[in-house]
Amino acid sequence: MLFLLLMLAQVQRGLPNSEEFIEAAKAELVFELDEDELLKGYAYRRTTSHEKLGRDGTAKETELIEHEIFHSDRGRYEKLISRNGVPLRDEELRKQDEELARKGSMKRDSRPPFAPKSRDDQRAMIDDMFRVWDFQMVRREIIAGRPAIVIAFAPKPGVAAKTSSGKWMFKNARGVAWVDEADHRVVRIRAVVNNDISVAWGVVAKLHKGTEIIREWRKVNDEVWLPSWSQKRIHGSAFMVGFNFIEIEQYSDYRKVDVETKLRFGSPN
Repeated sequence: MLFLLLMLAQVQRGLPNSEEFIEAAKAELVFELDEDELLKGYAYRRTTSHEKLGRDGTAKETELIEHEIFHSDRGRYEKLISRNGVPLRDEELRKQDEELARKGSMKRDSRPPFAPKSRDDQRAMIDDMFRVWDFQMVRREIIAGRPAIVIAFAPKPGVAAKTSSGKWMFKNARGVAWVDEADHRVVRIRAVVNNDISVAWGVVAKLHKGTEIIREWRKVNDEVWLPSWSQKRIHGSAFMVGFNFIEIEQYSDYRKVDVETKLRFGSPN
C-alpha cells in the first residue's frame, strides 16, 4: 500500500518546465540514436515473431526465430539459434561460425538508407526533428517503477523538412514518447504514419497510412538504456510488391562480453 501511495504521489507531482525538459531530452537523443555504439561490447538474444497478414488483416503465416547477437568494433554478428521453437543442430551452428571466420568481418550497418550515417548527420536529423515536430508535455506516468514524462508530437503546419529522414517520416508521422524524468532518455515511443509515404511515386517503396512502430528501452546494469521490445505494423510495397505484416522483437539476456573473447553461441540452455 505504501508503495502504491508513493507511486501515486510521483504521478500527481507538478510537471517539470516544458522547455528545459524537452531541451535536455534532445541533448540525449544523439547518444540514444547511435544504437550500434550503445550495444558495442554486449551480447544478447533477440526473439522475432513475424506474422504475414492478408488483405483483410487476418494472419496468413507466422515465423518465430531467435538470434544470439554480439556487437564489437568490427560490427554486428547475428547467429540464428532456433526457428519456430526448434534449436538449430550443432552442425548448422558450426557453419555460421565458419562463415564468420571465412569472411573475417561482421555485418556493419543495419540502418535504412535514409538514416543518418555519422554523428553530424544524427545532429542534423535531430535539429530537423525539433524544427518539424511540435512537442507538447501531457502528463507523468510510471514506467518500470520510474517516473516518465509523456510527450505528444505532431508535424507543425507549413514547416519544411531539410533531411531525408525528415522528408520521409517527420512530416508524415505523429505519436507519443515517454521520457525518463531522471535520465531524459526515451524509454517508449509510439509513432503512426498519418499520410501515405512514397519513394519515386511509389515504384521503389510506399508506406500506407496507419503503419505503426512501438519501441521500448530498459536500463541495463543501472548504467545504459538498451532496447527491450518493439512492435511494427507495416503495410506498404517495394518495387510494386505489396507487404502487410506485424513484427515483434523481444531483447533479453544482456551481458557484457570482452571484445577479445571468442564467442561460442549455442542453443538456449
